[in-house]
Amino acid sequence: MFGMDPRPLALVFGALSLLPALHAQQVEALDPHVNVCMRMVGHAVLLKVGDPTSLVLPIEREADSYRIPFAAEFGLVPEVLAATVDSVMAATGLSQNYVVEVEQCITGEVVYSYERSAADTLNIMPCQSRALPIGCYSLRINLLDAEAQAEEQEAQLAGLPVAGPSSLTGRRGWILWSGLVLLLAVLAFLFFRRKAAPVIPTNGDAVPIGAFHFDKGKMELSINDRKVELTGKEAELLHLLHACANETVAREVMLKEVWGNDSDYVGRTLDVFISKLRKKLEADPSVRIANIRGVGYRLILDS
Repeated sequence: MFGMDPRPLALVFGALSLLPALHAQQVEALDPHVNVCMRMVGHAVLLKVGDPTSLVLPIEREADSYRIPFAAEFGLVPEVLAATVDSVMAATGLSQNYVVEVEQCITGEVVYSYERSAADTLNIMPCQSRALPIGCYSLRINLLDAEAQAEEQEAQLAGLPVAGPSSLTGRRGWILWSGLVLLLAVLAFLFFRRKAAPVIPTNGDAVPIGAFHFDKGKMELSINDRKVELTGKEAELLHLLHACANETVAREVMLKEVWGNDSDYVGRTLDVFISKLRKKLEADPSVRIANIRGVGYRLILDS
């Protein structure tokens, strides 16, 4: 039996049905200019830490706060980070008053922050020279003068008096509307192109994985009358990878599905469990787990 979880598709169609209402209310999702500036910040940070290839993931907005996630881990020196961010902010003219926060990816804990103001006396930069170790971080930039800055830019571009928040019309409104449609179209495409994953029994029945038989309920692999015991986490990881066989499963998805909100998850625990699984699958060379750099892992089953 093959099937597909209908919930992701329902979410996509639900979001698409909201587009007319969003457009009618002229709700601004993410200003294209701000999005480009934030991606420039992320790009500059990666270059500064010596990583010219990893991706800056999609920018996330909450009011006047913008989160910049990365696909790779790195270490940070506060002064270098501040100089890099300040340089891009000054070059783009996006804001003169802002707070920069460094968050841990898993816990969301702020491990470093500083404030920059147009008034030199208000600049606040604690913990200088205390380098952050290599880890998974995201940047959050809080624009303290975003509203006034946006009104000033609108007035300069249009040559008109400053307009209120309901004046999102014309070319700018069309760009935002098109961006929303494009984003949801991409999400729909990704969900539809995903092959129907096999429904893996959870009642103790074994399923074939190459020459192995995998029993998630008993947490074991068997091959040629030999049984290999699995830990609970190993069984859950293999279950997830097999459900998406020959497709890449993102690290974030694996962490969420297997560890959930477990605050005890630290460091490279996922990589350690994957390494253990690889050793237990060595008996069948047609079954292997590939590392997709900067994205996640893929269970490859040779036909």
